[in-house]
Amino acid sequence: EEIWIRNGKRVNPMEKHRKPTGDIFEKSLKFCTVSPSSVMIKREVFFELGGFDESFLACEDYDLWLRLSLKYPVYLLPKRLIIKRGGLWEHQSKKIPHLDRLRVESMLKILDNNSLNEFQKRALIEELTNKTAIYLKGLLKRGKYKEAEKYREVLEKYANKNY
Repeated sequence: EEIWIRNGKRVNPMEKHRKPTGDIFEKSLKFCTVSPSSVMIKREVFFELGGFDESFLACEDYDLWLRLSLKYPVYLLPKRLIIKRGGLWEHQSKKIPHLDRLRVESMLKILDNNSLNEFQKRALIEELTNKTAIYLKGLLKRGKYKEAEKYREVLEKYANKNY
């Protein structure tokens, strides 16, 4: 658990930010539910998973926790031992635009490279299509039609399919 400080003031996380424990895969699809600074992981597991995907400018933690939670339960120590500071301009989430694009890319990579059970696959595809639709709408709004074509194809491939 964490103590949250935003712009110098202590704040309470919203219910949606409550840290899951055990099988966290489905809850981790919406946004990153694990704070890298608060993790203990066996070295062998980290290397088995391939570590952080350094091709991601941001969301590399999101990608790692999805890959980890596909294979292993993740347990939470229910004590507030971490102070998490937010609202600072130097955070990656403030510097890197379009974080959902990176999350979509992570989910596509997982779909291509992992054997998911039916439950995991359905949950992943549902969140993939949600995030893709939002990102695609933004691209079209900004006139980025060439980039939009790739995400339109993702939606056509996965939206409303029974997996």
